[in-house]
Amino acid sequence: IVEFVTSYLSDKFILNLSLDGARESTDSFRKFKAASQQSVFESAWPHFKKFPSDRVRVIFTIAPEQVAHLTENVEFLIDNGFKHIDLFPQMFCLWGEGELDILKERLEGIVRRYNQLSGEGFSLRLLNRLWGSTHYEKILLGSDKKFYLFEFILSLAYENRTKYVIGDLEHGIDLARKKAIYQLLVDLFDKETGAQCQACDNKQLCAHPFAIYLWCKYQKKDFRSYYKNFCQIAEIMINAGRVLKIKTATDLEKWDNAGKKTELS
Repeated sequence: IVEFVTSYLSDKFILNLSLDGARESTDSFRKFKAASQQSVFESAWPHFKKFPSDRVRVIFTIAPEQVAHLTENVEFLIDNGFKHIDLFPQMFCLWGEGELDILKERLEGIVRRYNQLSGEGFSLRLLNRLWGSTHYEKILLGSDKKFYLFEFILSLAYENRTKYVIGDLEHGIDLARKKAIYQLLVDLFDKETGAQCQACDNKQLCAHPFAIYLWCKYQKKDFRSYYKNFCQIAEIMINAGRVLKIKTATDLEKWDNAGKKTELS
């Protein structure tokens, strides 16, 4: 598999690998189903090292219990030749105030470090969410050859899942439908929160936690109490991103102009 993927890597593609730093941090919450199996890190690391490091982006999930080691884990990846890193916090858990303070401090230090490396081919992306509200973020292709709005959708019952189909392999992504679904979710979410998100200074840089909202809705949980740290973490990530010299260029014109009058079926 490594040889096949590597042979097709070019300057137009970057391979995403999930890795959370050194062994202790990676193995702390990435585990095999069978407890007798070796660590996830030991299993994956020899293969990860075979890929050309400049064509790989490390997807690094920040766990609350490992946030104190965030700096050395990022340095571990840099020392091992990885140039492209995405950082985002675990979403479906509760963070303590002390842990959020550490997250803020560590991220500020990492941004300073990457600002020094920005001219050497390094890139860092700070993600305050798992799902965005634009046309270029991660989507899911199911085994039924259909594209879905969020990657957790396949865990839903079929009648709920089909509400979030945004295209298929034959016709591609229906961007107008995708935008219409997002707008519907904006309306539902704002009604639920009393339009608090619309009044937030960060609203242009922070997507609504739609996936969390939907997951809680179908699981019949109160999303405001189930996940109460979204806004705090988003503010930390956005503020750190504001001083990051490395910027990810995005083309919003296609999204802004898509399906302005589209109605959902």
